[in-house]
Amino acid sequence: MNRAGWRRQMIFAKSPSRKPIYSLVLLMLYVLLARGDAILADEAGKVAKSVGEPPPKPLVFNLGKDIRIKFVRIPAGTFTMGSPNTEKGRHKNEGPQRKVTISKVFYMGAAEVTQAQYQAIMGKNPSKFQASLNPVENVTWNQADEFCRKLSAKIGQTVRLPTEAQWEYACRWNEDLPSIPIGQEELAVYGWNVGNSGGKTHPAEASASAAAQIIELRKRMFPLRNNADAIRRAGKPGWREEFHKAAVLAALINKLDHRTLKQEVRRLRVRLRRSEDQARIIMRDRKQNWRKDCRDIMVLIKEERKRIRELEDKIRKIIAIGKPRPDRLFGMHGNVQEWCRDFYAESYQNAKNSDPENTTKSGCRVIRNGSWNTPVDRCRPASRQGHPPDKAQSQIGFRVIIEPRGRGSQGVESGSP
Repeated sequence: MNRAGWRRQMIFAKSPSRKPIYSLVLLMLYVLLARGDAILADEAGKVAKSVGEPPPKPLVFNLGKDIRIKFVRIPAGTFTMGSPNTEKGRHKNEGPQRKVTISKVFYMGAAEVTQAQYQAIMGKNPSKFQASLNPVENVTWNQADEFCRKLSAKIGQTVRLPTEAQWEYACRWNEDLPSIPIGQEELAVYGWNVGNSGGKTHPAEASASAAAQIIELRKRMFPLRNNADAIRRAGKPGWREEFHKAAVLAALINKLDHRTLKQEVRRLRVRLRRSEDQARIIMRDRKQNWRKDCRDIMVLIKEERKRIRELEDKIRKIIAIGKPRPDRLFGMHGNVQEWCRDFYAESYQNAKNSDPENTTKSGCRVIRNGSWNTPVDRCRPASRQGHPPDKAQSQIGFRVIIEPRGRGSQGVESGSP
């Protein structure tokens, strides 16, 4: 019934032949309807404001032989750099925490530089884990800097390594996008780290999808089970420890498998329907102590609904992991660590708050991100380390940025140089 209909009912309710309670009920319904319209309008306004304009298209450059490199536009802005003392897994070199402004737009590599891209520019591939779509690794800071110079000449843009402020800002900006898990618990699922990588790197433009992790975990679990069986049949000690390791992996597989979560949601929905039916019966029959029984059952219903919402949210996150987005950065929480432009310092003491870059020479350059060989706490946005610029490791790669030269270059179209 529309609002005009409610108004006609209100006029009819004013007749002396009607009971006052009827008028009161209709008045309450009318107020609630009007309030609901206002709330919906307000929410619609918030949604429209939050959506805004669609994100700009990434820049894509052809390096030859159908090898492309993609860059995502990162807007200027202000963020909180570093980590608070209370953050789990924090290290002392991540502070003091402070507000930092990135005053200029820049374009960040959508993923770490791949082996195919490095080969196309440098003519060689030093990586330990040879795979064209995987990040290049085993490169020094000096080699990464040389790659930037050669790529700049090829595509006609200013290509550089990011400062660590630009890197952390882009990492935290990336987390604000919808459907991307950002909690400490989800980092173990979202990025390739020592717990899920299988001891190797993975394709640069693919996050640690739950399905891929399950495959890797099963590859590790079945040999443990078989080994435990063999040890037990031989009558030797140690089979219980092997079984325990396999059980831990099996539990992690169940946690990652959204089908298991969906089964639990179905069971909870059955229980919820039973609880709701029981609540209706209690309210209908109104036996002794029915009010208390009703309160108890409503508490149970509330808990079951909350648990269903939590599980459905986990399912959405697991399914969303690894899905490509045009405005998304890949590999910001693992796979390989990444060289930055700055010299390394043990803290941010006396650092600038606007476009900071540490140019004070030291024996190390900054590396950011976690890797296939680091624990999950190294995959946090604030995590940072120092490393000699002439030393290469199989867990260190890099990504590059484009710094626009002027107003005209911000609108550069993608294409071949």
